Amino acid sequence: MVRECSILVNTATGVAPLDLRVTATPFSVGSDRFMLTAIEDIGRSNRLAVLQRAFFHDVLNTAGCIQGYTRYVVGDEQSFNQEVCQRITSLSDQLIETIQTQRDLVYAESGDFTTQPVALQPRRVLEELRSQYQGHSVAEGRRIEVGPVWEGPIVTDERLLLRVLGNMLKNALEATAPGGTVRLECRWNEQRCTFAVQNPGVMPADVQLQIFHRSFSTKGEAGRGIGTYSMRLFGERYLGGKVGFVSRAPEGTTFTLTVPERPGTTPIV
Repeated sequence: MVRECSILVNTATGVAPLDLRVTATPFSVGSDRFMLTAIEDIGRSNRLAVLQRAFFHDVLNTAGCIQGYTRYVVGDEQSFNQEVCQRITSLSDQLIETIQTQRDLVYAESGDFTTQPVALQPRRVLEELRSQYQGHSVAEGRRIEVGPVWEGPIVTDERLLLRVLGNMLKNALEATAPGGTVRLECRWNEQRCTFAVQNPGVMPADVQLQIFHRSFSTKGEAGRGIGTYSMRLFGERYLGGKVGFVSRAPEGTTFTLTVPERPGTTPIV
């Protein structure tokens, strides 16, 4: 008998999932019966499988949209549709971003990812996020506000910072009903900079227990859930920060990323 399971274990950095394959084989010695049990850690192979499924899912979806719009343009040679051409350009950018994200996740999982710290202003980062996502389909009918912001500067990898906060913002928008507001903030305390993304929704208790575990998704789709997992992978392992959240009524849900003032300082635990 062979079964796969996932259990939660306490580690030095907190609770983490452990993916196992358990094989049980009964055998007898004379009149005595025994059970030989083998336990195999399949975490790495599962991570790679999840990354591959997510990658193929996203790439095929985006490429299919590009193909559809392109065929429309080819089939209507007499008219120049500026809106369609802009959409094709946007989808092409999204496809490249998806490929880059997959590449970075694979490198990060293997420990080969290299950060590129630069000096930046938190306000500019949050305003860029608002501008980027306010026109996104996931933000339709919803508002993005930038609240109190510490004026910086900090030194960190801007691309990874935008990726982690972008995942938080996208998840917050998906969890917000039309007419609702998602709020972006940045605070400073004891040589640490904390970015916060707040939405009015509250996650069920069982979701809160698994939210950062790879391959877990509230959408129930195979290969999804990479966004929340990558928050901690990039935010903690490569930015030296701490990713967390609080979800309770009536405040709603707030995801946070706390990063040191500059690289090389003691990682935040």
